[in-house]
Amino acid sequence: MDSSPDRPTDAIYEAVSRVQPICVAHNARLVIARFGRWRQHHFLHHRLGEMRIDFVDLDPQPMTIDGVRFEPIEHFRHWASAGEAASAARRRDAIAALRKAGREIGPDPGRYEKIAHLLNQTGVKTFTGKAWTGENVKKALLMPEVVGE
Repeated sequence: MDSSPDRPTDAIYEAVSRVQPICVAHNARLVIARFGRWRQHHFLHHRLGEMRIDFVDLDPQPMTIDGVRFEPIEHFRHWASAGEAASAARRRDAIAALRKAGREIGPDPGRYEKIAHLLNQTGVKTFTGKAWTGENVKKALLMPEVVGE
């Protein structure tokens, strides 16, 4: 959700808002693996308290849960790798879609907004998984990896 305990981001609030109904529906406690060795994430804890989400703040030491060995560091390392692979795939798909939309729209006035609209209509997300705007289309179309084929 957030890699630095000193800087809260909207990602904390968005992520906690998504997990809150799940915790309530299953009467579950949220488990937080604390990888920062010397301090807790006060902004996250504050938000969880505001939303009345019960949580457990764990050190990332290996443990046994229901007779199965769980190693948080390895678990999240694997999870991060899967996220990186998904991000790379999303990036490849977005580049291909940008190139195609750019060819379809051509050099028309307002082309960046038209390309953004087309990409959003077809469900293509930006490199970071967000909706396209004319401005981020313009910036992306200037990137060497997008321009080169």
